Amino acid sequence: MYRYDDEKEQAPARSERFYEVDGEWFFAVRKGPDRGPFVSKEAAHAALRTYIVEQLAEEKHRRPAGRRFFLRSLSEREEG
Repeated sequence: MYRYDDEKEQAPARSERFYEVDGEWFFAVRKGPDRGPFVSKEAAHAALRTYIVEQLAEEKHRRPAGRRFFLRSLSEREEG
């Protein structure tokens, strides 16, 4: 909450995940270096989809056996 005389901070600028350098396309990821080059933005999009699927599979493989995630809230779990 701000007081009327407080300076308001600007939200950090969001950058595009995809970018072009000298006619070649790349995409940025949080873990590790950016990926590319790709011949087109569409090719970079396709590679990003593949990257996401691979990352999700790797995370699933590393998850301890028997660990489950619930979409119910904690209060519902406590009651039931």
